Amino acid sequence: MSDRNRDALIGICAILAVVSLIVLLGLFGEIDTTRTWRLTLRTPATSGITDSSRVSLDGVPIGYIRSVALEPTGTWAVRIDADIDEGILIPTGVTVLTTASLLTGAANLYLESPTQRTGQTLPVDGSAVITGAIGSSSVRDLT
Repeated sequence: MSDRNRDALIGICAILAVVSLIVLLGLFGEIDTTRTWRLTLRTPATSGITDSSRVSLDGVPIGYIRSVALEPTGTWAVRIDADIDEGILIPTGVTVLTTASLLTGAANLYLESPTQRTGQTLPVDGSAVITGAIGSSSVRDLT
């Protein structure tokens, strides 16, 4: 085999390896191609919410928590940023709760629509902010 043929074969194998890696990363969900918008929650405590917790609206999964961080200045000590799937409209006046996952024990964010909807929704341009304490759906259901 000549040097030229050998180098061409090595190049083709390298290209196939890179393409295969990209395909596998996409199949395993490591390359996120979904479009989202940002929802910010400002609260006195995390109530068990962590990075990558799920977000649901009335029981339907709509996104994930991107980050949880302390904010030493301001009225609310914790800032939670959530990525909400594009096309999802969250009504104003939602109740923010946590639900515990039975499998992992991790807390997930549960947004509950108000019983009387006004037709108004939170802005989807990344400026939506919800402030207040996060309640527990388990405690609420007991009362």
